[in-house]
Amino acid sequence: MVRIKSRSVTKAGVTLVLGAMLGGCAGFDAHFAEYDKEYRLQPGDVLVLETELAFPKDHARVKMQGDGPVGGVDEYHPYCEMEVTVVSDGGFKLLPDRFAVWKFSEQILPWNIVSVPMHVASGEPDSHSQITYISDIWLRSANQPEALKMSCRHVVEPQDRRHVTVAEMREALQGVFRIERSADK
Repeated sequence: MVRIKSRSVTKAGVTLVLGAMLGGCAGFDAHFAEYDKEYRLQPGDVLVLETELAFPKDHARVKMQGDGPVGGVDEYHPYCEMEVTVVSDGGFKLLPDRFAVWKFSEQILPWNIVSVPMHVASGEPDSHSQITYISDIWLRSANQPEALKMSCRHVVEPQDRRHVTVAEMREALQGVFRIERSADK
């Protein structure tokens, strides 16, 4: 009789532990969903180019940091870079269009590339001073197949580790691109 009672207690304990674990999984799903909403664009989202975007001679990228294209950026504030598959002869432009997001990826790069081997060898995650967080938004347009991707990035100190938020992407792209989320439709 004690043995049966022990099994019942064991079953109740296992049920309680499994229930807590599964409840925790739901919390993780909600956390990841919120992270995705704040930091990531998804396939089905659209970047709408609202004005012509001219590419300087000998360039395949244009940088934007609020209020349109810029020649230089403050790397400590979020900025975005539109990249195409051709090097401009000075006359290449993207025309107003809708660019579908087909892929989204993130990278983290140490700012001082020379120190990378020492950083890896040390095994210390904080052995370098600054980190670049990059979000790549891969794009497609049937009308302008030269469009490749939009990269949004910023340089941060180790204690401020995070990717550029969608709100910061919108701010960097204002006046040039508009972001339409498929989840908002």
